[in-house]
Amino acid sequence: MSPELPAKKYLFEFLVKAKNWDGVVTLFADELDIHEKRNSGDRQVGGLFFVTVQLSEEKLTNDFYGSIKKSKCVSIVSDELSRQNGKKVLDEVCRVETGLRRHLLHIPDLAENYFSLFTISSNKVVKDRASSKEVIASSDLNPITSHITLDEILKIFEDDFSWLKHPPIAAELITLIEASADITDLKEKIRAKKKSLTVWSIISQYILEKPTPWSEVKKQLHTLKELRNVAAHFRVIRSEDVENTKSLASEIMGKISKQKVRTATEELALAEFLKGVNDALTKITSTLNNSIRPQLDAFVRAYNVNVLKEATAAAEQFNRALIQSSLNKRLEELLDPSHEKKNQDN
Repeated sequence: MSPELPAKKYLFEFLVKAKNWDGVVTLFADELDIHEKRNSGDRQVGGLFFVTVQLSEEKLTNDFYGSIKKSKCVSIVSDELSRQNGKKVLDEVCRVETGLRRHLLHIPDLAENYFSLFTISSNKVVKDRASSKEVIASSDLNPITSHITLDEILKIFEDDFSWLKHPPIAAELITLIEASADITDLKEKIRAKKKSLTVWSIISQYILEKPTPWSEVKKQLHTLKELRNVAAHFRVIRSEDVENTKSLASEIMGKISKQKVRTATEELALAEFLKGVNDALTKITSTLNNSIRPQLDAFVRAYNVNVLKEATAAAEQFNRALIQSSLNKRLEELLDPSHEKKNQDN
């Protein structure tokens, strides 16, 4: 029989609140069941003791960590096991985060507004690259997507560009009214504009082999982000956190790693879909004159409750130079029964 290998031991540094060293010894024995010899370099700073001790792997149970959580007098400053576990967590997060960044690189079809997605970042490199509209820069080994954080990636994916979240500007309303055949058609167009429109919806429908709603991955991605933050900031990472991360990463990659090969018809559909997103981004990033905001809001509210008379009254308050005389003319035609009858006769 081969000799039994000694149990692995890990160096822990604790911060302990106690009146004196005897208090530290008693607390370790009674609350944490630690009787191992403490490092001779243990020291006291302002009523707090820094205590280093080697603990065997078998002692690092859920009960052990639970006792520290409950205690108001002990916390873990650093430990060797967490450093090892943290690397494993970041390796798993790397797989997912790289995959998500790759998806962002598959939608530059948003034309120049593609770069407005990155304005969410506070990183100067990202802002400079977005301003110069550079996915690749000669002075950098990384594409622009490698400079945004996982948190920023998730915000880009879940931001809603629909009219429901971003009310339309006057020019959009005019265009929609003039493109409508009648009131029913106008209502249908407004309903379509109010449907959720996100970057993830583009990826799900046109990039992924199997469409995956944001609701299916949102919770998993945000949980993974929290684990990533714990590891990146060198906090305590337990072995079960590593297993949870591996499980999450595998589930997420199973949903997002396979990409479809689009047909010519799907390419045309994608181009049309992206045009809608492009128009939405143009509207969101444009500046609306504050002097017409109250009238515009009244006009939008009127349409949202489908009260045409209120919409007409609100529209009359607009600056005619801004909305053009065609707005009132078109509304009058839509409200005039005789006009509809003439169209039927023709």
